[in-house]
Amino acid sequence: ANADLFELIFAVERLGRKIGFAVEWNADQGRGTTEPFFLDVGAPTCVDRAATDVPIPILDHEVAASEIVVLDSLVVEDIEVTVDISHTYQGDLRVTLESPSGTTCILHDRTGSSTDNIVTWYDTETEPAEPLSIFNGENTFGTWTLIVEDEAGGDTGALNGWQLEV
Repeated sequence: ANADLFELIFAVERLGRKIGFAVEWNADQGRGTTEPFFLDVGAPTCVDRAATDVPIPILDHEVAASEIVVLDSLVVEDIEVTVDISHTYQGDLRVTLESPSGTTCILHDRTGSSTDNIVTWYDTETEPAEPLSIFNGENTFGTWTLIVEDEAGGDTGALNGWQLEV
């Protein structure tokens, strides 16, 4: 077939981070369409991950830690953290988020006195003890760790879950 006789038509469909193509041709010998094929394009714009190693007990004078591994490589522009902790005395607890590069941000710093539980979305529902903007400019790739310290006796609990949205 003569290459001048082909008319190529590209059907394009964006599916998140993929772009799909199908090639249709017309020639003297006939016409046809290829099977669709997809290519990765661009980068994700948001990372939303939840911990899978929970629940974890929070014991008196102990540290409970949970990890989320992020395989996407993005630059942090905004970050929010959802925390679900059962505990009978908020004032016992310090809750800290640590980034893959070792930067830490205290979300909860022994406030709340005898109030039960910490179930909130930091930066949307509750202002953290330190600004989450400390992570701005860092890379998301790696292990993020939520650290819950029980710094008093008499009350225990559990880290039921947490989620990271970058």
